[in-house]
Order: sequence, then structure tokens, then C-alpha cells
Amino acid sequence: MRHAGDNTAPSVQQSVKGTATARPCWPPPLPARDGKLICAEAAPHTLMPCTNNRSHVFYNRAFAAGRAALSNFFLFCMQPTPTEPVNAQKQRRGLTRMWHAARYSLDGLRAAWQETAFRQEALAAMVLVPAAFWLGQTWLEAAVLAAVVVLVLVVELLNSGIEAAIDRMGDQWHALSKKAKDMGSAAVLLSLLLCMGIWLAALWQRFAH
Repeated sequence: MRHAGDNTAPSVQQSVKGTATARPCWPPPLPARDGKLICAEAAPHTLMPCTNNRSHVFYNRAFAAGRAALSNFFLFCMQPTPTEPVNAQKQRRGLTRMWHAARYSLDGLRAAWQETAFRQEALAAMVLVPAAFWLGQTWLEAAVLAAVVVLVLVVELLNSGIEAAIDRMGDQWHALSKKAKDMGSAAVLLSLLLCMGIWLAALWQRFAH
């Protein structure tokens, strides 16, 4: 018979002869509180003492160690990983900065070579730049003829950069995106007209007189 206020755990059962027998506690008990092992099956207000043998002590310690290791693992995963700054070039100095800048420039030229317009203009420049030193009668004329050819390549690079930056935002059509691309294309057209005008004037002066 159980009296009022008796907090005897249900794991303690009366045998047929009336002697108390302790039932093993499973799942493994939680860490000790006030010198007693708390069984996970016990009610919140009940402290269920488990049998004090080596197996239950081992289960208790293993359970506590595993829970601590799992908590540390989640805390480690939640910590932000150190990453390289977005623009690491600003932190470089001296020859290191110049070396990386040259690599970035070569990467830009390789990317521009994939564009058909830049590739055609670059092939034309390979012919026109040497021809500028033959066509020009003075070093100033040769420099101007070569400069306008290189100017076309520079403007084409800027136009390709503008198009790449706009395409990164998405494929959705927008009036401002069209306006920016059209203005870049117009800049390329003006540079081509300037180059053609100067070269035609130099050819006229060389062969017409």
C-alpha cells in the first residue's frame, strides 16, 4: 500500500515475498544531481535511483560524454569560417600588388578574347599597328595611327565589361539595362569611325599626293 506523499519510484517493485527489487534504469540516466542518478523514464518530480553497478556508471558517463561532444560539434559548425576579403587586392602592397594586377589584366584579356567583336578587332590590330609605322611619315603620325587602333580595343573592353556586369543581374529585360548596353555600343562605333577617318586621311596623304 502506498501512502500519501510517498515518492517511491515505480521502478521499485515488490516481489512475491515482499522484498524490494531495483529495476535497471534504461535509457541511461542523466548526469548526477544531488548525488543521485536521474533516470530518463522518471517523472519530473521523481528521482529514480538506479542500481549502483559498473555497467550503469559506464552508461551514465558515456551518455554525458556523447552529449557534450555533440554540443561542441554543433557549436563548432555554427562558428563563422574565416574567408578571404572580397577585395584582397587593396590590402596588397609593392611588387605583390603589381603581380596580381598583371594576372587580373591577363585574365581580362583572355575573357575578352571569347567575344567575337574583340577577337576580330584584335586580329585587325595585329596588322594595322605594324602598318602604322610604315604609313606614317613621321613618328607623330605613326603614333597617332597606332593609338587610334589601340583605342578601339580599349573601348571594346569597356563595352564588354559593362555588358558582363549587366548580364550578372539576370536575363530579365529592363530599359536601363538596354540603355547602358546601347551607350556602350555607341562608344565602340565612335571609336571605329575615328580610327577609319584617321587612317583614310593618312592613306590619302600618302598616295594621292
